[in-house]
Order: sequence, then C-alpha cells, then structure tokens
Amino acid sequence: DYPSPPERICRAGERHGRAGVVRQPDAHSGGGGLKKELSYMEWKIVGVIAAVCTTSGFIPQIIRGIRTKRLDDVSPVMYTLLIFGISLWLFYGVYLEDKIIIVANAVALVFNVFILVLRYKYMKQRK
Repeated sequence: DYPSPPERICRAGERHGRAGVVRQPDAHSGGGGLKKELSYMEWKIVGVIAAVCTTSGFIPQIIRGIRTKRLDDVSPVMYTLLIFGISLWLFYGVYLEDKIIIVANAVALVFNVFILVLRYKYMKQRK
C-alpha cells in the first residue's frame, strides 16, 4: 500500500492522514519494506535548501547588471517565459498553502521582473 503521487506532496500527506511521510519501496526486499522514511520536517528542509539555491541564483545577474549598467545580453523572451512559469508556481504554492513555494517564487518573481526592468531602463538610456 504505497501512497499515490498526490500524497507525496508535503501538504497532501497531511490531508490523507499520512502525516507527510513518503514511503519508498526497499529495492532489496522486493518492494515490501521501507527503504527510507522522510518526515514532513525533513522534506521541508529539502524544500528550503532548494528554494534558497534557485532563488538566490538570480542575485549575481542583478549585481552584474547594476555594476555594468548593461543587460542587453539578457534574453527578454527567456525572462518573460520564466516570469510566467514562476507565476504559475506561485499560484500552485498558494493552492497548496505551502509557504516555502510561495515565498521562494514571490522573491524569484520580483528578482526576474527587476532584471527585465533594468534591462529596458539601461537600453533606453543608451539610445
């Protein structure tokens, strides 16, 4: 009796009475045992680390852009698609009521919009 994929979502584990525990089959016992049990808190820690890494990845681009006053090599199409995707993640986090997803994507959204605004500002100043 393994949890279905929706039950593997942190909040969904609570809703289905499994207290957020993800059970994985043990490869050595033919799928009958537990290979590893990760608690709700352990998954939250993984989520925080992932959120910090992916969100802070935009900071070097912002710093470089402010220092050089040049962001013309930044693709506006890529950042527009990224902003759209991050917005969807933000809505998804709100739906799940997951603070980690909400905060990480809200901050990432601000960073990415800021990069695009800086790009257009600096390009306009040089014309």
